[in-house]
Order: sequence, then structure tokens, then C-alpha cells
Amino acid sequence: MLRRSRHCTPPCPSPQQLKEYRKRLAKAGVVVSPMLYHSDGPEQFTPQADEKTSFASFYFFGPDGEYLELAAQVRPARCSASASRVLPAHGALGVVGRPA
Repeated sequence: MLRRSRHCTPPCPSPQQLKEYRKRLAKAGVVVSPMLYHSDGPEQFTPQADEKTSFASFYFFGPDGEYLELAAQVRPARCSASASRVLPAHGALGVVGRPA
């Protein structure tokens, strides 16, 4: 079954480069979310990378108001019971806010 995505997530080559892109965007005045660490566990996100972290990402709005996420793979994802759940694409809206 195909699901509509409410945001676009271009991949980033590494977690280190992801952090650099986030710093550059923030320095340019773009409002960016905190780094999010996507977990294989039932909690879905963790405040710091740990052994369950498969992806790191952050959210921001593009110049035309499009909702964007940059993400980098930390390690290969593992299949788990939580992997079948649909994760909300709007998770960081409360942090970033909507564009004016």
C-alpha cells in the first residue's frame, strides 16, 4: 500500500555531514529542528544516538514552505515489531513551526 508523504527526505552521506549541513542552515538563518535519532525500539526517537539508532535527521522548511528532512543512516535498520508502524511525518512541526 502506498502512503502519501507530507515531507521530502533527501539522503545525506554521513551523520557527520548531516550535522555540518544543520549548522550551515542555522547559520544562514533557517530555523532547524534539533537532531532526531530514529530508533528501532518502541520509543521511535531517542535524544542521543545509541545501539538502537538507525537514522539521524533534522527538519526544516524550504524557501517555498516545503517541509524538508535531511537524514543519514547511522547503521543498517533491523526489522522489529515497531517497524510495521507508520511514523508521523509531522513530528518536528511543534519544534520548527510552520512558515509565515
